[in-house]
Amino acid sequence: MYEILDDGFFPPFQHLLFAVEQVRPDRAALMTRRELEELKLPYVYAQNVERVAYELVLNAYQHVLGVDFADASDVPPPHSNIRLEVGTVDMRGETRIRVAVYDQSSPQTIQWTSVGKGLTIVRTVAPYYGCEAASPRGKVVWAAL
Repeated sequence: MYEILDDGFFPPFQHLLFAVEQVRPDRAALMTRRELEELKLPYVYAQNVERVAYELVLNAYQHVLGVDFADASDVPPPHSNIRLEVGTVDMRGETRIRVAVYDQSSPQTIQWTSVGKGLTIVRTVAPYYGCEAASPRGKVVWAAL
């Protein structure tokens, strides 16, 4: 399990909906969709959370495995530890769904103003997002919708 090193804006989960390791981006989206169907969230909201899960896991694939294409569905799960967590958090007095993806790539801060298409989508649909250093090594990239 990872420990967040800079948790100033990374509140604990109120309720962890699910966590999975070594998941491909397409499976991450499918698992997120199925879990959110149980919550009966509005379609557009659930669709945005699903897309964020896909994009954050794909981002981890690109940085950990060097996969540089839009569909990683044919790539086997990584041997390196990539962990997806989806759950509810309290963000400034409101309950939100947070998607967090931990990986073992460099914990340097992502420059959200000069990111690629995937993280631009995340930044567009999520009012809260960030990148934090995580221990034992690596980082967590997250978004709360």
